[in-house]
Amino acid sequence: MNPSIVEVKKQNAKNILMEILLNKDISRIELSNKLGISPATVALIVNELVQKELIIETSKKSSSVGRKARLIRINEKAYGILAVRIRHSTIYMRLCDINGHIKASQDAVIDMVIRNGNATRVVNAIVDVITNFLSMNADESEKVMAMTLIVPGIVSADNTIDWLEANWKQLPLAGAIQYSIGIPVFVDIALRIQGQYEMRFLPDDLRNKSVVFLSLEPGIGLAYYIDGKIVQGRNNMFGEIGHVSLDENGPTCYCGNKGCFELYCEKLHILERLNNLLSEERSCSIFRTVVEQNGGQVTLDAAYQAFRMGSVRVQEILLETANYLGRALLIIRNMLDPNCIILFGDLVTIDQYVLQTALMLMRERVPTRARNEPNIQIAKLPLSEFETSVCLYTFENMLDQIL
Repeated sequence: MNPSIVEVKKQNAKNILMEILLNKDISRIELSNKLGISPATVALIVNELVQKELIIETSKKSSSVGRKARLIRINEKAYGILAVRIRHSTIYMRLCDINGHIKASQDAVIDMVIRNGNATRVVNAIVDVITNFLSMNADESEKVMAMTLIVPGIVSADNTIDWLEANWKQLPLAGAIQYSIGIPVFVDIALRIQGQYEMRFLPDDLRNKSVVFLSLEPGIGLAYYIDGKIVQGRNNMFGEIGHVSLDENGPTCYCGNKGCFELYCEKLHILERLNNLLSEERSCSIFRTVVEQNGGQVTLDAAYQAFRMGSVRVQEILLETANYLGRALLIIRNMLDPNCIILFGDLVTIDQYVLQTALMLMRERVPTRARNEPNIQIAKLPLSEFETSVCLYTFENMLDQIL
């Protein structure tokens, strides 16, 4: 068969599988309409995927005319995925099916900091925890097709990791894990995995232009897409906006800069400022009452609730946050001029006050000739369902080997 025809068929199969994965239950005719592939081609590829047990046929969907359409979905039992995330001193391990449903989980605390150049100790400790987790869940582990490692810091083109806080410098952790467990291991930062997931929900007229995905937790980072493809930068560092200084007289960040974007708008830093309000005797009684009703937990939800109840001190913190978010959005707009900005994080999903105030401040500073605003979107996937985006990312990276 002509190699170009084979490649087209393979790409069609990839698109069909990804569309089925995103839509759960879908008919052949719906696939044809969504992807612009002929019904005959869809039917041929779907039948081959059913024979490979990658997808299964489920119930029938009622139709106003003709026969009922049979629905198809991904065969969750075909493969499993191991998602491993490192944050601070904890490693979070999740064995999932292809749709991101967790089958087994374990968290472990590890000293991640490399001291006196002893990187081997850290790598071995992480590898041991992962291999033990797989051994303890042998039945589920047998089906695992691949693992994705989600790390803080910077992932280079050669998959080594730089993490300033833990003294990691070009750490070949993914390679060491792959050698030990014998399956493909992908490594990336959460930002890019989430951004890739969110891009799939944009209409074609936006997805195929320029899009910014701005994550406000954990940490702050930016992913930039042009024509649906991410811009990596020469050192895979494009999007490190969290450590752009927004106030040269601001507090010192661990990176050495003063007044970093992350210090003002990242969730944990906002919660730290809110927590300090509880020590104020008179001026913060509303917020203190809301926190007590919330079981003593200081959350953004509690902050927004206190603000809506009239807490001036909470409003001051939210306004300060909005001011710096507005500055950052202005920088993004002036430098990248995107068609769309997708924002992720509780700060903008629980309540729209900070976001709308930030956008108002941004508009006041935009040059007259640049009045056409980017389309502003809120991310679809909550952080609590992060595994769904990881499994989609892993599955997509494995398609060449599966098909």
